[in-house]
Amino acid sequence: MLKVIGILSLYVGFFHTIQANCPVTCRSNVASPVRCIRDVGGVFCAHMRECQVQEANCRLIRANQPPIVYTDEIMCRDLKEMLGFCALAIRKRRSVTSNCRNLKCSILSKTLNCYSSKDSKCQLLTNCQIKRINCERGRANRLKLDDMRRCEDMSAGQALRKCKNIPRRG
Repeated sequence: MLKVIGILSLYVGFFHTIQANCPVTCRSNVASPVRCIRDVGGVFCAHMRECQVQEANCRLIRANQPPIVYTDEIMCRDLKEMLGFCALAIRKRRSVTSNCRNLKCSILSKTLNCYSSKDSKCQLLTNCQIKRINCERGRANRLKLDDMRRCEDMSAGQALRKCKNIPRRG
């Protein structure tokens, strides 16, 4: 923590010496949104007002230093104060929730249906299987019900394969 404070004090002192030609964009009577930023090395993050970031980047660029970079708000989730610094929060891989694996099927149908993905890959699955798979895949990547002719020559439980093209009526 002392290292971060030391680095920040050097930055502030450095900014005041180079401040000559950078316009002042922060005004006390004008609202400026607070944004999550990170250093170029990706070690720490902070919340700063957008106008302060613009002023700081002006000074950094004039001093031939790398500018401050905006980042996702999730990277600043460990910050306790609205304006302050902390270590960069590393994103964890989304884990499959246990309730997807233990999903109970109300309809115990063994009827196979053809389901396709966005990239035209198909799979034969039962209603129970598709519920579990779509639960694990998440909302944006779900398999959708498709024409059975697109899953021709496929067997149940087989991995996703390229869908067959259906001839159009002319």
